[in-house]
Amino acid sequence: MEKKRFLAVVMTVMMIISMVPSMVFAAAPSGELGGKLKVKGLAAVGTTVNADYTKVTPEGVTDEDFTFSWSRQTEEKELTQVGTEKAYTITQDDLGYRLVLVLTPVDGSGLTGTLTAKTLEVAATEEEAKVVAAQTAENTEDTQQAETVDGTENAQLEEDTEDADNTEDLQQNGESEQEDDSENTEGQLEETQKDTKEDSDDSQMKIYTEDQLHVGEDGNVQTDETEKNEPADSSEAPATEDNADASLEAQSLDVNTGNLNFSDIEENYTQANEKLSITVTNTGDGDITLKIPKSDYFDVMNEDGSEAVSGVQLAKGASLMFMIQPKTGLTKGDYSDTLIFESEENSEVAVQVTAEVSVKEAAQEQITAIQADPESFGYDNLKEGYETPEATTITLTNTGNTTVSLAQPYAEYFDIGELSASVLEPEDSATFTAVPVTGLKAGDYLDSIQIARTDTEGQEDVLTTIKASVTVSEVEKVYKLSVTPEELNFGKAKAGYSEAPKAQKVTLTNEGNTNITLNAPSGNNFKIGKLSATELAPGESCTFKIRPKEGLKTGSYVESVVINNEQQISAAVKVQFTVKAVRKAKIADPADNKITGISPDGYTTQSKITFTAVGAGMDNESPGKGDVRYVPYNWKVINTNSWSSAPYTAAFGITKAGTYTLTVVFDCQKYNGSEWKNTGDQDTKQVNFSITQAQTVTATPTPTPQPNGATAKSAVKTGDTTNIAPFVIILAIAAGCIVGVVVYKKRKK
Repeated sequence: MEKKRFLAVVMTVMMIISMVPSMVFAAAPSGELGGKLKVKGLAAVGTTVNADYTKVTPEGVTDEDFTFSWSRQTEEKELTQVGTEKAYTITQDDLGYRLVLVLTPVDGSGLTGTLTAKTLEVAATEEEAKVVAAQTAENTEDTQQAETVDGTENAQLEEDTEDADNTEDLQQNGESEQEDDSENTEGQLEETQKDTKEDSDDSQMKIYTEDQLHVGEDGNVQTDETEKNEPADSSEAPATEDNADASLEAQSLDVNTGNLNFSDIEENYTQANEKLSITVTNTGDGDITLKIPKSDYFDVMNEDGSEAVSGVQLAKGASLMFMIQPKTGLTKGDYSDTLIFESEENSEVAVQVTAEVSVKEAAQEQITAIQADPESFGYDNLKEGYETPEATTITLTNTGNTTVSLAQPYAEYFDIGELSASVLEPEDSATFTAVPVTGLKAGDYLDSIQIARTDTEGQEDVLTTIKASVTVSEVEKVYKLSVTPEELNFGKAKAGYSEAPKAQKVTLTNEGNTNITLNAPSGNNFKIGKLSATELAPGESCTFKIRPKEGLKTGSYVESVVINNEQQISAAVKVQFTVKAVRKAKIADPADNKITGISPDGYTTQSKITFTAVGAGMDNESPGKGDVRYVPYNWKVINTNSWSSAPYTAAFGITKAGTYTLTVVFDCQKYNGSEWKNTGDQDTKQVNFSITQAQTVTATPTPTPQPNGATAKSAVKTGDTTNIAPFVIILAIAAGCIVGVVVYKKRKK
């Protein structure tokens, strides 16, 4: 019984082995991305940073499983993609920004989710990047340790920790690896804190517990060590409230007058002549440091006339005299200011004086003046028969200090426009235009345009004169006649055309400055229409039409149609027209269809028979509309075979002796002007030939040729190239074992 079980197990194992495929592929990693994504390298311009996913899960992922995306993050948290490779070289454009690496599975990888990692802000050099990395580590440590008095965490901790979350294992040489924001800050900064503390004592700080902290009367947080650091000398302690009140009562000031009223000043003064004095007295119990007031309208001076400055010591009972004077440059108006003299020790100890002055308008001399712009102008390039040129605008400005009433100006050779305003206040302006009158003959013309005012009695007083000139020269006669278009092409027509091409229009333009008289043009092979006008003034145009004559014979017609005129100006239009001979269509004769290459002597069963089908008209390489040709379509001996394109040649062999017929069918085609099209008609040609039995040379069987090129079928192939021989052997052994067990069992029975 145990032998039977053993044999059964062996056979089962053998059967399973036989069904195992020849190659087993390792399962690809799949599932949600996790673990830690890092950025290796310094965040500095010119350096190269790399994606490090050695701690990313699931295990076994490779570069082919991901796409890499490097982006630049601005202050507005906007991302701009800058790279798509595993490594990225930092550029100048990245300076001052953080780089964000996003790891995304490729489609079909079996992975889901994404991982993100950030760098610190990009520095200009590697040295600066090392400093930034070290400072980030130090700030993160300090922020994590700091707490407020009530034991709550400092709000800054969140911000610093967020930056620190991207820094891990900062090395001695300053190289940093930035990880995604979920990293533990303490583990990331361990090495950086160690290096930083070795370089600077500033990294050390005293951390106090909550029971060691308390708030003093001044509102500041104090520790148990605060009292130790306070000065022992009680004289350094601030004065008490009682002492401060005593000090205020000990200081006082007095002034001999409370108002300073200056005499009126005339506007545009160079310096105020009047100075008034005040005396300030220290009426307190001690010395006072006097603060001098500042004013926008008055100067405060010492008794000797020098500028008074703050900081003067005024002893108990002492007095100082100050001189007050209005500042230079005050414009018309009333000015008042309060001058406050006070103690620098206590601003509440002060006295004040009010200073007042009025600046009156200065008496003015009445000035009447008008300024013209321009003061002169001219027209020097006018020709006889000129059109009205652009007018000149003259601006009149009242530069005096009195109101002026202007009279309308006039001139002999100029048309003068109306004044825009006739009454001008000081600094006001008015304008008028001036343009030469039309029709002036050749010569020089001078004019004086007077600008006058009208007084209350209606009398005019000339204030200024504007010089104006015009130069008119004789016109040189210019004759010029243009033709548009200069060429006309009427295309082609077939001989015997029944209707001439449509007439085309020609335009003549007088581009000179003198009238032109035209004569009717004529042509030999072209009909010329009537001129729309025969007298052309400068700038005017006329038209006429041209077309080929009817019944012109085959040939090319080119001629120049001349437009004659009394001024003998050359003007012509070139015209051309072609008459083509009528082409006769080339109709191929189906009798010219033939089969070539078949030997009249016949063939043997071992012969290769080659032939060519020749269609009538196939040699027509420049077809015209209506041409007809024949193209070989198919051929048949035993089976029918078709041609798709030239050459129309075929080969075959027949292994059975006998008489056979080769048949070729030709399609009839007609050219439609752009391509050949089948008409549906066909022509058939045949040729007979004989096959005799070939003598056998050897006993080796010769494969029987298949008519029409047929060949034996090949076995169907699959894409699996696995050698199945070992599996066949194993399967045979297993089958033998089964047979042996069955025989053995029957014998036992």
